Amino acid sequence: MNIKDIFIRFVELVFSVNIEKRFSMSNQGFYQNQFKPKNPQKCVNLTLVESFKGIPSENLKKDSFGKYPFARSSYENRMFTWLDNNKNVLSWGSEVIQCQYINMNDKKIHRYWVDIYMEMKNSDGIVRKYIIEIKPKKKLTPPKLPKNKTRKAMGNYEYAMAEYNQNQSKWDSAKLWGQKHGMIFDIVTEEQLFAK
Repeated sequence: MNIKDIFIRFVELVFSVNIEKRFSMSNQGFYQNQFKPKNPQKCVNLTLVESFKGIPSENLKKDSFGKYPFARSSYENRMFTWLDNNKNVLSWGSEVIQCQYINMNDKKIHRYWVDIYMEMKNSDGIVRKYIIEIKPKKKLTPPKLPKNKTRKAMGNYEYAMAEYNQNQSKWDSAKLWGQKHGMIFDIVTEEQLFAK
């Protein structure tokens, strides 16, 4: 057994994650993998469900269907596992809904693929539809201006500020799109994903 197989086995045991052997490292250093759900009938990436009727076809990311969802981070992997195992989640999918937004940095129209679509029966018995973004908590607040204003520090600050502005543009657009289509937009961070 090589080190990669040992690591995959470790992750599967510790996080209860069902990982295909194609476990890779992205160019940004994040672990990514195809997620094989234990309950594939709930995963809209594999089985298009009734709840998608009424959603305009231009808002469905067609190349997300007919294959396993792809987790782009350990946070997404954790969320997929929760969605797959939670009996109150009726259906879910990864990057299946797209909406347009105007990026406040360049004032141009771009496409945004929301991380998660979920249909869930809540404790009140009502079924609600959600579109969810998964992000580290630190990405929800604007970056702080560095004390030491070196060229590198200011470049990092400007990059982080542009990313923050872009995220705000995406989320404002997703919130409006969700309201128009009877869905609730929410952001999930590590606080919810790794709560004890």
